Amino acid sequence: MNWFAARKITGGFAATLLVLGLNAWWSFSNVHQLIAKDAWVAHTLQVRANLEALINSVVEGEGAVRGYLINGDDEFLKSYRADTRLILGTIARLRYLTRDNPSQQQRLSDLDPLVAHRLDLLEKLILSSAGGTTGKDTAKALVTSGRKVTDAIRKLLMEMESAEGQLLERRTEQSEHSGRIAVLSLIIASAMNALLLCLIYYLVHRDIIWRELEQTKLKLSEEKFRRIFQYSADQVSIVSLVDDTYLDVNNEFVKATGFAREELIGKRTGEFSLWLDNQERDRIVGAYTKTGLVKNEEADFRRKDGSTFPALLSLVAIEFEGQPCTMSMGRDITDLKRRQEQLKDFATNLERSNRDLEDFARVASHDLQEPLRKIQAFGDRLTAKYRDVLGEQGRDYLDRMRNAAGRGEILIQDLLTFSRVSSKAQPFIPVDLSQVAKEVLS
Repeated sequence: MNWFAARKITGGFAATLLVLGLNAWWSFSNVHQLIAKDAWVAHTLQVRANLEALINSVVEGEGAVRGYLINGDDEFLKSYRADTRLILGTIARLRYLTRDNPSQQQRLSDLDPLVAHRLDLLEKLILSSAGGTTGKDTAKALVTSGRKVTDAIRKLLMEMESAEGQLLERRTEQSEHSGRIAVLSLIIASAMNALLLCLIYYLVHRDIIWRELEQTKLKLSEEKFRRIFQYSADQVSIVSLVDDTYLDVNNEFVKATGFAREELIGKRTGEFSLWLDNQERDRIVGAYTKTGLVKNEEADFRRKDGSTFPALLSLVAIEFEGQPCTMSMGRDITDLKRRQEQLKDFATNLERSNRDLEDFARVASHDLQEPLRKIQAFGDRLTAKYRDVLGEQGRDYLDRMRNAAGRGEILIQDLLTFSRVSSKAQPFIPVDLSQVAKEVLS
């Protein structure tokens, strides 16, 4: 896996964790708010329940006092005492439960003296009834005053009840809103997680398909390389740079060296002494070490049977089976050397033949010039002494003979010039083709 692919996978994994973490935090925050709102709703319901219990305790306490006053039964008095304790305990709980609500705390502060006064009036009625010292008018006044105090207590408790009802309505609405937000956040988070999972599946699936395609391409490439490697006309070998051992050789290498493939694979190159000249080997290997590439260096090699052969050697650095290697490619040039020698011999023979031909042309042209000079000399004498005697047709024949002798001399000179072409180059000169045609026709 390369560095870029590792960075992509790490980045994708980090992004996935980040999205999942944000979704989890959002959902948890909304659910936490919902729980908090529900807790406040339950708190308000608890306050209302205590207010209701307080009202009932006040009513039941007054009823117990009336029952005691009418019947004189101590059971009613015990019930009253229990209701009194319940009233005081409920007020204390309400004060604790509404400690976050200043207005309710104020109402409770207003309620304390009213409750104390009402209980004091009830105590006076109980005492007056038990001692028989209070008159009818006084008892009536205590009852009338107690009703007024009770009405004030009920009014104050109803205000607290109304305030808690409004608070309950508001908190219930907030709780329902938080519930909707929590449900919506869960739905959105679930959808995002599902989408993220689909995206992860798509990316993983695409990566798997891409890797399969790359592996297929790699296999095809390796198979193609294997075919080229095995069926190449050159002698190809792959040598590890780690331990200088043969990792693979092709058929031509086996054929050229005479060693079987099984003899070479896994063995160090120095065990076979394939190089005929170690100094030549050191020179080529040194050049390869500096540049990482050697092309068409001529060297002589030794076969298993001791015979030698020349080859053109190329070296290139490659990676094979996960390790650095050198791939050497050699081509047997025995036939090429033989053809070069043959061509050299042919060139030597051709040069000698050209010299012989030049000598022959020089001698032949010299021998041919002598008869032409005789023809031209006697032609000139005939023209000078007997031109008038020969007549018009004779003069024409004589002129034709002299012109032909002149052209023959020119041809001999041209032959001599041509024979010197190989030894002395002649410059190009302009030629009058009309003159050449006139000379040919004459």
